Amino acid sequence: MHSKTLTYKDPKRYQWPLALLVPMLFVVGPHDSTTWVLLLALGIVGGLGQVAMTFSLRFAPVSVLAPVDYAALIWAAGFGYLMFDAVPTPWTWVGAPVIVVSGLYIVWRERRLAKAASIGVID
Repeated sequence: MHSKTLTYKDPKRYQWPLALLVPMLFVVGPHDSTTWVLLLALGIVGGLGQVAMTFSLRFAPVSVLAPVDYAALIWAAGFGYLMFDAVPTPWTWVGAPVIVVSGLYIVWRERRLAKAASIGVID
């Protein structure tokens, strides 16, 4: 039987974002109804996207879904450029392939190890 150990996390470490809300009340003005609708839609679509990605893990192995998750880097860079005219920095061009290649290598290695274990051969 496997049991999980719950660890205590100090609530103070989560309170600092709330401290930012107080100054924000004096700096940011009230939103109009269009902004509230857009914020609500953004929250709903983002939440549903996260639930869909998590739910997809029931139907396909991570090795199949990992490229979809890594495609988010490409989409983020593309939308950043198109919507905000933000050109990715050179460090983005260096770091993104490192992240993608590392993740895909881990997926490839785990798939290879699982296949070897299923036929009884382990390196």
